[in-house]
Amino acid sequence: MSLAQVHYISAAPGDAEKTAGRFTAVGPGVSQALLAEIEPLVGYALPDGASHRPADAELRSLPQAFTYAALSDGSRLVGRTAPARGEGPAPVRFHAHAVHIPSGVPLPGDRLPVEAWRSPHWVSVTPVGGTLPDPLGALPPGPAPVREGLDDFAVSRGPWLAAVLADLRRASEEAPAGGPVVLVERQNADVARWLGLAAVTLPRESVERLTFTTYTRRPGSSALRVVGALPEDAAAAREAGLRVHVCADRPPVDGTPDMWARTAARVWRSRAPELFQEARELPGDPFAAGPLAVIALCNGVALGPEERAAAAGWAAERPYALDAERIGRLVEALASPGIDDRTGSEFDAVGRLFGALDGRCPASVTAPLAAMLVTEAVRGGNGSLELPRRDAFVGPDGEAIAGVLGPEILTELESGAGGARPVARTVQLLRVARLLGVNGTELLPGVVDRLAPALLAEASEEPGPSAFAPALLELLDEQFDVRTALLGALDRTAPEDPGAVARFLERVALPFTGTQALPHLRMCAEVPGAMTTLGRDRTAVWHRVLRAAGLSPSPSRWSCVRRWAWSGRTGRPPWRRPGCCWRRRPRTHIGRRVRGPAWSMRRSAPRRTRRTPPRSPTTCCRPSRRRSAAGSGRRSSSWTSAATCGRGRPSPAGPSRSARSATGPNLSNQQSRKGRSPPWWNACWPRTGRERSCTTSSGATTPN
Repeated sequence: MSLAQVHYISAAPGDAEKTAGRFTAVGPGVSQALLAEIEPLVGYALPDGASHRPADAELRSLPQAFTYAALSDGSRLVGRTAPARGEGPAPVRFHAHAVHIPSGVPLPGDRLPVEAWRSPHWVSVTPVGGTLPDPLGALPPGPAPVREGLDDFAVSRGPWLAAVLADLRRASEEAPAGGPVVLVERQNADVARWLGLAAVTLPRESVERLTFTTYTRRPGSSALRVVGALPEDAAAAREAGLRVHVCADRPPVDGTPDMWARTAARVWRSRAPELFQEARELPGDPFAAGPLAVIALCNGVALGPEERAAAAGWAAERPYALDAERIGRLVEALASPGIDDRTGSEFDAVGRLFGALDGRCPASVTAPLAAMLVTEAVRGGNGSLELPRRDAFVGPDGEAIAGVLGPEILTELESGAGGARPVARTVQLLRVARLLGVNGTELLPGVVDRLAPALLAEASEEPGPSAFAPALLELLDEQFDVRTALLGALDRTAPEDPGAVARFLERVALPFTGTQALPHLRMCAEVPGAMTTLGRDRTAVWHRVLRAAGLSPSPSRWSCVRRWAWSGRTGRPPWRRPGCCWRRRPRTHIGRRVRGPAWSMRRSAPRRTRRTPPRSPTTCCRPSRRRSAAGSGRRSSSWTSAATCGRGRPSPAGPSRSARSATGPNLSNQQSRKGRSPPWWNACWPRTGRERSCTTSSGATTPN
């Protein structure tokens, strides 16, 4: 392999052309068009304050510009520009020595461009007589390779490390946004060390795209991706809107959001750069934080909570990519007892990792993760945590965990703070208690009584889907006794506030697949669909919701559905329409009339004949044809008589046959003597403006 050489020198006083310099020797294959591109790349300007006639030591201390650039034809240029001793009125000149690399041809020895930084082949003078130089067949690194001492340099630049690596990664992308990244150092050799860090950290294809120069006085006009500058030029670079890292000043305060860069910085500070190559051998995005974080944890590098979460999440998605040894070391690092800064996202990622490894690895390997998850669920209060399976706690390890966490779970469940405790917390405690085999049967009724209103209150506060819904459904699916008790408590709550229950059921699809009747819950669950499809026909909504209960409609169910069907509506409901009253009772799904509470009133009401005078005065509030029938002494429908005159009213739950035989119709008479109706009566038999009170002989008022 042979590389064409190019020599360029600054103009001397008395030169005919008013230019900054001229080419003194050009190798074969370098056209004039390429020379026009190369000239601004190899230019040089002395820093401010440089001596006009420097001594030899001062001359050697002046910055050198080591440049790697891409040309328009796809070829590349690697060169060094250094100050040199001049003559006459120009005691300091500069000389550039570069090699031209054709497109698709690598450097000799397949080296990276930055490795040629201190190559002994760079010269500071033009060949004698201006003869064409011979092509170079090799470009070896110097006696001190650029990789040497990078660990110490990385540790010394720890505060800037993550931010600089993040910007170097962005600069190496296919289409970098903005101008070059400016690295401000007092010594241009430190800029070359930054580029050496990038060469080790980034993939090779990214490093080859990273064009750079270690020194320039005009960063804003540079077409390269990374440039080095002295501290006196940092202000001009900031004014140009460039990304400037002043590594010779005070450490930065703000960190970088780039998780990959933060992980890479921790690897460098741990003096383990060989881990970058191991991470590149794993599948996935080369700049994803997961693979690098996994390798770092497996090798004992301490990471932050976000980096640990990235490692656990990546391993959960690709458990096949790690061998048994690495999985064991990763689990040990994640479950280390010395970590005290874990976050919720880290626990969630560890939960997914446990689910991916459960069944794939022995239980002894995943046991530390299971113990960590349930401990966090009980003590940390993470309600969204994905819990292990129950068989993960079988054996002595599970008994030990249950012995420690069991009393804490029972104490918190027994406390009366259930109303103030978030729903997700209560659900999580119940699930963990089952996993550990903790017996909380005696506490279940009280826990459920506090949980039911908390569900409705918390669901009404959240505008969207409830966050606790997935965990709640899993709890009801796992524990039959909790499902039975909770659904029963919600069914008892529905008549008091059916709107809240219906809104809750819209957000959380509770399972009604068991043997429980749950009439009020079924009606509340049917309401949204009925209102959507039959919203204009409120009577149809009424009947459809009643049929959803699946049982004989009791007064409490009539009250529940009445509040929903005519909630916030205008117009007359059917019971307030002339001639309708309650004579048209709802029908069941098979079309026959329901034997509900009215049937009980009919059975318990005393039968009258034509000779039996009515027990209520004829001023009862009935439609005109009913009053005429009552006034004439004709026999009326016993169901209508019981409903309109208030005789034979059953209890809200509906008396059984044995209860009726024991109490008889006197039970309703006792209620009438109190002078007021049962609480469900006014809800289910509402009055209209046409109705009037019925006054009995004792002065009590009975509703109609």
